[in-house]
Amino acid sequence: MKKIYLTIPVILVLLSFFSCKDNIVTVPPEIIILNGPDTTILYTDYNGNILGGDLNDWCTDCHDSTNSCTQLYPPYPNPSSTSFKINLKIQTEDFVKLYFLNNSDTTFLIKDTLPVGSFVIDVSTFNFNLHNTYRKIFMKTLNFNCSGDIKFN
Repeated sequence: MKKIYLTIPVILVLLSFFSCKDNIVTVPPEIIILNGPDTTILYTDYNGNILGGDLNDWCTDCHDSTNSCTQLYPPYPNPSSTSFKINLKIQTEDFVKLYFLNNSDTTFLIKDTLPVGSFVIDVSTFNFNLHNTYRKIFMKTLNFNCSGDIKFN
């Protein structure tokens, strides 16, 4: 009976480890805010390197053996103050909408047909009056929908 009692907690720990939850990674101490780390965004540096946070946003995984998937990468830096960049990859020529909701308005960063390829979008936030707020960035094509959160300082 002792073996059963020892096995059940181990199984429960393993199940909780592999269960679908918010995939949270420890945020490095240099970017922890006063009230603790903000785990609602995926932190990135000025070069696009992932530093930690919420790994459930964005669509960067390509499960196609030819690596020809449409992808939306997290903005960098995140959080952002004056500008940010966002990378996307288009697998086939498609009509692409890349946008975020700004209060009751939709702010389009792209609303056009894009050819196959990889793109870097450089966005200045001065025109959008975004300070101390969160927004969700959306990317939609005919067969692709993805979104992720960005924080504006």
